[in-house]
Amino acid sequence: MFASLLTKRSLATLIKGQDAAKKIMSQVSQDLELLQKAGVKPKVVPVVVGDVAESRIYLDRKRAAALKAGLEFEEKIIPDNVDMPTMLKTIEDLNADPSVHGIIVQLPIPKHLDEQVVCNSVDVTKDVDGFTCRNLGNLVQGVGLGDSFVPCTPLAALKILQQIQQTEDIDFMGKNAVVAGRSHNVGLPIAMILQADHIKGGLDLTTTICHRYTPNEQLVEAVSKADVVVSAAGVPGLIKPEFVKPGAIVIDVGINRIKVDGKSKIVGDVHPDVAKVAGYMTPVPGGVGPCTVACLLYNTVIAARRQSQI
Repeated sequence: MFASLLTKRSLATLIKGQDAAKKIMSQVSQDLELLQKAGVKPKVVPVVVGDVAESRIYLDRKRAAALKAGLEFEEKIIPDNVDMPTMLKTIEDLNADPSVHGIIVQLPIPKHLDEQVVCNSVDVTKDVDGFTCRNLGNLVQGVGLGDSFVPCTPLAALKILQQIQQTEDIDFMGKNAVVAGRSHNVGLPIAMILQADHIKGGLDLTTTICHRYTPNEQLVEAVSKADVVVSAAGVPGLIKPEFVKPGAIVIDVGINRIKVDGKSKIVGDVHPDVAKVAGYMTPVPGGVGPCTVACLLYNTVIAARRQSQI
């Protein structure tokens, strides 16, 4: 099935995140109408420590999308020399504020702060990034289990793969997948979703995880056998065309800033020439990113409905 995709085209079909995002935003719009009738306007608050250029890119996109959709978006900016008690008090105050429905801890945060403690201080009902132990733990037991939230980027990858699955009538069950990257908020959740039973919301893929210490020959071997490749390693050009199985689906989650002719450029983990081999491929920028933002708004609106009991 996967290899046959190449017989239909000379280059991979580029899957733009905006296409999957439109479907998500349609649901967001419906939920917003219900909330509006009840006099509730969903509000998401990113907690931003210091000034990180990469974070500013994400924040600006989130702000624009939220305001366009009709949500409130208010940054809580904290100096990068903030101490732990002050940081935790800031989040505690947001937890207690009934006008705030979603809280994001914008990562990375300075190393003198305990990221695990900070992320877990967010009320699970407002953890729209899905970073708390409870939400991540629920993901292991079942995708979107109960009232939990799935991290936005992994949820975006799932939505994109489901879109391809429906378009091509692909059966993922038992097929091989590889995830490059093992971060607790992106790589590992994606792997959990890919391998999870479809009854629990997963895709039933036989999934291998690779990371920075995986020897190159083992990475190449895993990728060459994979029907689905998801790269979230943050390494420009990590996935090369000679690694990829013909007709494979390649989801590029990497966001890397490099210099080209003295100018800054955003690229993914996947070499552009992979398009000559793959069946489907997400571009960077414009691939997973827009869908991730839509998933954030989706989670925030769901949080507002649950908190308002609507």
